[in-house]
Amino acid sequence: MSATCPICASIAVLLTAGVGHSSEVAAFPVGVWLLNQTESKTLTKKVQALHVLRDDGNTLAFTIVESVPGRPPRTISWSGDYGGAPRPVDGANETLRVDHRDGVITLTGSEIGGGRFAERCWIAPDKMRLGCDGLHWDANGRQTDYREVYDRK
Repeated sequence: MSATCPICASIAVLLTAGVGHSSEVAAFPVGVWLLNQTESKTLTKKVQALHVLRDDGNTLAFTIVESVPGRPPRTISWSGDYGGAPRPVDGANETLRVDHRDGVITLTGSEIGGGRFAERCWIAPDKMRLGCDGLHWDANGRQTDYREVYDRK
């Protein structure tokens, strides 16, 4: 994923409190989620809203509206099945694949130009906070870790 697309971005790093191994199917709660600037370690400084439009445990659909200093605001969106083939992210030069097992959602993808990413996402037990811990590799193989934490609006 690109440095500006948090939900799309890098490989499984951490499990956070509230997410463990279970037979429960993980799903992002539908609604609007705002990036918590204080608790996040993003690849670039940004303001971001994640709109989870659908997540029934089989299909995920979301839109992200973000603003990065020095760039025009942008909107990206993605929709696809859990466990399906990678699909293009509308508004970004990347593809994304999502999966879930043992109560954890994983996102992996690749960027046009050679970068790749993976994230492991978690949902707080009270469903008021979610986050993704990820790794991003640029086209030269340099690895950067990040964390994006969202609060329910």
